[in-house]
Amino acid sequence: MLNKKAQEEGASSYRIIEARTGDHWHATAELYK
Repeated sequence: MLNKKAQEEGASSYRIIEARTGDHWHATAELYK
């Protein structure tokens, strides 16, 4: 999951950025150290 990925990257917290374009969408996580 995302929190596991964040821990692997050494980040203490993260937030989800969701971008939606028409019928397509993607979410990216910004990691904070």
